[in-house]
Amino acid sequence: MSVSAQSLKQADANRTPDTSKPLLEVRNLEVEYWTRRGVVRAVDGVSFDIRPNEVFGLAGESGCGKSTIAHAVTRVLKPPAYITGGEVLFNNENILAMNDETLRGFRWEHLSIVFQSAMNSLNPVLTVGEQIIDVLQTHRQMNKKQARERARELLNVVGIDPNRIDSYPHQLSGGMRQRVVISIALALNPEMIVMDEPTTALDVVVQKQIIEEIQELKQKFGFSILFITHDLSLLVEFSDRIGIMYAGELIEVAPSRELFSAPKHPYTQRLMSSFPTIYGPRQELHGIAGSPPDLISPPSGCRFNPRCDVAIAGLCQQVHPELLQVGPLHRAACHLLNEEAADYARNTQ
Repeated sequence: MSVSAQSLKQADANRTPDTSKPLLEVRNLEVEYWTRRGVVRAVDGVSFDIRPNEVFGLAGESGCGKSTIAHAVTRVLKPPAYITGGEVLFNNENILAMNDETLRGFRWEHLSIVFQSAMNSLNPVLTVGEQIIDVLQTHRQMNKKQARERARELLNVVGIDPNRIDSYPHQLSGGMRQRVVISIALALNPEMIVMDEPTTALDVVVQKQIIEEIQELKQKFGFSILFITHDLSLLVEFSDRIGIMYAGELIEVAPSRELFSAPKHPYTQRLMSSFPTIYGPRQELHGIAGSPPDLISPPSGCRFNPRCDVAIAGLCQQVHPELLQVGPLHRAACHLLNEEAADYARNTQ
């Protein structure tokens, strides 16, 4: 039996997620890249969860593992990248254990992804309408006319004139192409969308427009978002909670406003002091000296210790810090936050 666009819309609107438990749970995720130089542990024991209707942001320097996590969660990693450990649970079902057939039915239906470069995500020889219709007909029992009607609705939802349905990607601006990719991600009204730096290639005006549209769409459809970017100031405004990545590890997690006002990890503090504020007195900005470590042979102890000006000698270089609870929803991995360990290190110097 075919399903009309209207009935599809109504069925999707009837989803009522349980907000009392996580929608997505990432547990001790490990991802390695096997290279000629050696094995790169790009993601090393990362754990976090995302609740229904929540925006969870991941931030950090380039190469810290953010995009690798996005690709691992959605199972789009290709060799030489391999998931070597951990679990990714979506409504208690392990995505990493799904076979190819189950994964095809799961992806886009429940979890979709918006990649960084819209031009690379879209097929240049197919119209944008054909690409939306392909997703709809693959996952729904819809004829071509119904799928085309739904595609026009989706273009309208993301702010594109439905009459552009027969346009090719090269005939659209960068912002319009990104909106098309978002419309494809929304096609089946999934519970969660992974957005991997969706505004990086856009100018600041279009970035603002895209973010505002994403916020409106989230309020309308009620999906969760894993939002990945290197722009921490953007995440503070857009996310409910933020995770800070460094050298393949999650080193701090907190509500966005709390992370902005009271960051605990020295790396997070220096990230916060590296971008200007629009309000308040002018103040000198400070970068972070040095470079991220080589993940083929990362430093022992805290991976940030070679660049940290408050590292505790004899402790930070030798003992790996664990994520400590420093607030109701705030965790950070730093020996300075463990008073017993810090006191012991200072007394033995």
